[in-house]
Amino acid sequence: MSVLVIDNGSYEIKVGKAGSDCFHVRNAIMRSRDRRLWLANAVDMCKDLTGLQYKRPIERGQLYSWELEKAIWDWIWDSKKVVKSEDEFKDMTLILTESLGTLPSLSTSTDQVIFEEYEFERYRRCPPQMLAAYTQPNIPDASLVIDVGFNATYVVPVINSVNAIESGIRRLDVGGKMLTNYLKEIVSYRYYNMMEESTILNRVKESTCFTSLDFKSDLNNWHRDHLRKTHSKFAIGYELPSSHEDLYGHVIDDVNEAVKIQKSGDRQVLILENERFSVPEALFDPLGHLGVNQAPLPEIVNTSILASPEMYQPLMWSNIVLCGGTANLPNFKERLESEIRKFAPCDIPLNIHTSSNNTETAWEGASRMAQDDEFIMDKFTISRTEYLEQGPSHVQKKFQSTNRWNPKTGPPL
Repeated sequence: MSVLVIDNGSYEIKVGKAGSDCFHVRNAIMRSRDRRLWLANAVDMCKDLTGLQYKRPIERGQLYSWELEKAIWDWIWDSKKVVKSEDEFKDMTLILTESLGTLPSLSTSTDQVIFEEYEFERYRRCPPQMLAAYTQPNIPDASLVIDVGFNATYVVPVINSVNAIESGIRRLDVGGKMLTNYLKEIVSYRYYNMMEESTILNRVKESTCFTSLDFKSDLNNWHRDHLRKTHSKFAIGYELPSSHEDLYGHVIDDVNEAVKIQKSGDRQVLILENERFSVPEALFDPLGHLGVNQAPLPEIVNTSILASPEMYQPLMWSNIVLCGGTANLPNFKERLESEIRKFAPCDIPLNIHTSSNNTETAWEGASRMAQDDEFIMDKFTISRTEYLEQGPSHVQKKFQSTNRWNPKTGPPL
């Protein structure tokens, strides 16, 4: 029986058959300035991305609109890139990710769509962080997953790659979306009003931002050069879109050339300096940069591990999995490792594992899990027959028991 993997993220869907290619699909419907609507990746045909407005089926981690989500999924099936026909689902197992903390009523709606609308033969629903733990070369008994996602950042202790420890789960309300909004505010205050340009500024963030290894030192160096009225070593240009051939704009590495174009007035160019490393710094100082009254990410990692059973803590320090799109920023892993090292016991090795593309980590873990003979066992999946005979409450209880482990109620599966 073939296995279909869907990492149903807030920003984009990663979908594909286990062992095959992973396809990325925008999880939104968009409206362009000419009032045309674009579903999922159909927006690639749009000739003007400025002022693009989004409506997403997932907000704050909750899949609240299955009407919109189903339209996006149907667009995927119609593209024929994943399956030739929906009839294949009747003899297929589905692994589907769902955000931690999803309301039970919304989970039940998901189960209903999977079994009643698409009629999958078997199904597993679980948080993406558990699947990410499966990407490690040698899967340990315990690991810690740091998922820097679109809506938020989750820190999740995982046992045997199949159970999340409830007492150790932590959430930081800073993710890729908030960082993009932060950059929008900075650019709109210093340069041009770009508060409606989420698409463009997200590309600017991904193309120019990096994580500082020493924020105070880099900020002081920038400030010194700023007082001298010279461009710092961090300065870089970004030319904003000016034609249908350049929808997102592009980086200008030579800052002198960027200044020349900017002064000519022919095209709009951003000269970015301390913005490049100040935006990602919000994850390490959310209160100072964003006014979010939460602890920095390294401190949250420490509290998560300390809230887990003591016997597993050394393994968690040594087996950290870093994933999520923001984790792709240059120097992010190195900075996080140096900050976490301050909390970790000095006699325990610290190791952070990343994938070649951190946005696909959960999908890759599920693909690997699907090739495990034990995965198809009844304790991990539920059949359509079970659902029809025992109802939605049975599905909810089964996935809750297999996805979470409370140290007070018993050992992990």
